[in-house]
Amino acid sequence: SYDADAENVEIKINYDEKVVTVTDDGIGMNHDELNQNFLVIGRNRRKAEGTGVSKVKKRKVTGKKGLGKLAVFGIAKTIEVYSIKDGMKNAFSINYDEMKAESESEYKPKVIYENENTNTNEQSGTVVKIKEIKQSTIMGIEDLAYNLSRRFSFYDAEFEVKLIDENSQQEQPITKSIYFEKLEKEFEWKFPEDFLNDINSVEEFKR
Repeated sequence: SYDADAENVEIKINYDEKVVTVTDDGIGMNHDELNQNFLVIGRNRRKAEGTGVSKVKKRKVTGKKGLGKLAVFGIAKTIEVYSIKDGMKNAFSINYDEMKAESESEYKPKVIYENENTNTNEQSGTVVKIKEIKQSTIMGIEDLAYNLSRRFSFYDAEFEVKLIDENSQQEQPITKSIYFEKLEKEFEWKFPEDFLNDINSVEEFKR
């Protein structure tokens, strides 16, 4: 989502059905981009595109070789990807058990939509659904927000991420401060209050 220049991301978790849905308002992917870029494992994005920044906002991209999407199958059996770009919708699903059982050399994801015109005012963006999660429990949104705050540092007004518990309708925005607020503090200062004496007395600070 960050690499796709999204500004808003919602991560909805259905704890009863064990489904996680990630929705963003990024630039989306067309049919060719899904096939040639997203689904290709080991593709060096920075080399292929000749740049290490996103297309619109020029963000330093986080993804590199597309290996991260395989990590999903460590916790779930099925992933569905829906993407809209330039008024066209494409979508597919990948089932891990079917992929392992494929006897041919090339596994083909199941097509859900292929170059379908959007008949509504659906905006560009991508939805990723993680289904058939194998874990007995899914982490609560407060703990998940803390872990994501610790893992990534690019949450700000131009990249807002919100966790939603679909069962209780509780919402939890993810911010940089969540992680730092939970750090154990040995020393703490307030600026400029705690430095007023030095500021007023040291000549170099006065400048």
